[in-house]
Amino acid sequence: MARVSSSFCRRFVPALLLCGRKWVRENNSLARTINATVTRDNDPLEPLRSVVTGNEIPSFPATVSAIATMLSRDVDQVLRELGKSTAGSIADRRTRLKLAIGVVVQRVA
Repeated sequence: MARVSSSFCRRFVPALLLCGRKWVRENNSLARTINATVTRDNDPLEPLRSVVTGNEIPSFPATVSAIATMLSRDVDQVLRELGKSTAGSIADRRTRLKLAIGVVVQRVA
C-alpha cells in the first residue's frame, strides 16, 4: 500500500474537508427547501446530513408529527448534528428543530 506524505495531507486534506462541508451545506439547503413545502403533519420530511460527520442523521424525524413525539435526547441529538443549540425547554428545542430543518409553514386545523 502506498504511503501518503504529511506534506500532501497538509496541502490537500483541508481542501477535501472544505469540499465535504460545502457538499453537506448544499445538500442540507436543498433538503430544507423541500421541507419548506411540507404543509401536513404526516407529509414526509427530507432528511438532512450531519454537519459533524456528513452522514444522514440517524434519528432524523420522518414527518413533522414525529417531532412532537421525539424524546428529548433525540431532539438534542439531531440539533447537535445540525450544529444548533440544545438550550431551552423541549417545546423551544422542537420549534428550533422545525426551523433548522426547513419546516416553516403548517396547516392549521
